[in-house]
Amino acid sequence: MYRILPFGGYFFGLVVPLYVTRDYWSQFSPLTATMVSVGQAIALASLLLFGFLNWKNFRLSWSPTGALLSFGFVGWCTLSTIWSINPQETLINTVILTIYLTVISIAWNLPPQIFRRLALIGALATIAILIPLPFIIPFNNRTLGGITPNLFGHFAFMILVMFMIWGRFRFALAMISVIIIFIVQARTVFIGLVVFWIVWIYLSKFMKVASTRFDILIFLGFLGTAFGLIYIFAEISLTELVSSLLNVTTSSRLGANFTGRGDVWNVAYSKIMDNPIIGYGFKTRGVADLSYITDAINAHSGALNIALDLGLVGVALFFIWYAYAFWQAIDLRPHPFAQEKITIAAFLAGNVAILAVEPNYISFVHPTAFLTLLALSFPLVDFKLAKPAAPRRKFRRKPQPRLRYVRT
Repeated sequence: MYRILPFGGYFFGLVVPLYVTRDYWSQFSPLTATMVSVGQAIALASLLLFGFLNWKNFRLSWSPTGALLSFGFVGWCTLSTIWSINPQETLINTVILTIYLTVISIAWNLPPQIFRRLALIGALATIAILIPLPFIIPFNNRTLGGITPNLFGHFAFMILVMFMIWGRFRFALAMISVIIIFIVQARTVFIGLVVFWIVWIYLSKFMKVASTRFDILIFLGFLGTAFGLIYIFAEISLTELVSSLLNVTTSSRLGANFTGRGDVWNVAYSKIMDNPIIGYGFKTRGVADLSYITDAINAHSGALNIALDLGLVGVALFFIWYAYAFWQAIDLRPHPFAQEKITIAAFLAGNVAILAVEPNYISFVHPTAFLTLLALSFPLVDFKLAKPAAPRRKFRRKPQPRLRYVRT
């Protein structure tokens, strides 16, 4: 058990920076930047410790096609250090990406029951670390302090997926995530959530997943109860609730043009056209080019950020790898990770909407970006060959047969 506990430390590193974001401007303060670095260090150290404790017991079994696609993308990231506007940052992030993919591949080589415990540890660790936040940071219009409301939606989506991988009471426990997404009005995450459920329920008909109908009834019951309580106690009509969720009221919080993202997308597109083939370097996102238009210093779209970082070549390599992972996950042949495959396929389908309008495609301290790395690592493992390493046996000298003399 002690070998898998460090996995929970990664999720501690995800949440640590949020504890200093008490107001909007504090998210750009030196203290927050320092805490983000501390969180990244904790997350990386936790995964390294997890990998060190487990790699000796389980041999890595690489799938040739999956490994080729991942090595192709990582190789292009490495080459981008040549033309990167920040070569040192690009090289460091490429090394970290390689470590993450290797460690997560080690996790996929674990037996299914242990892998599900990892998912449970991740979900419970995230919930436990998030619970104190409302008592430390003041409420502020759908969120806490200066934390972006959508980030809570991403955390909720990650908790949901981890519970679904764990498998027990998945729909009942996943309601925590659904309620959070509704409260913070994370519309993009909500769209991804709807696609996730549709794909998961559809695929569950073809794979043997226990108690599917019963869990769906529990989920619908909890959802109906939640809406009923909101309607009774908050006295909010269904029309007002849907209008608020979709942000179609007269007082839009970010203005027109798809909540203000359209302007950023136009600028990003023009900068991509200046260097369309190779981009500006992995994990740079054209910082010097977009900083004047947005404090987030990115195109606010995962797909556009890939193009900014790695050009059209990087976009092709990433989405071919992404499509192959989805194709492997929907393979209906018997598999030791059949339950996990359904969840991975559903997440990859729902994550397309998030990649379209949310900035993170690969990030080391972002909840849904971590799930993306988890899903993309799935086709790297050849599960036909993956098995525990043979225990080392001490050499024992074979006893010599005793000779008996027979009288003739």
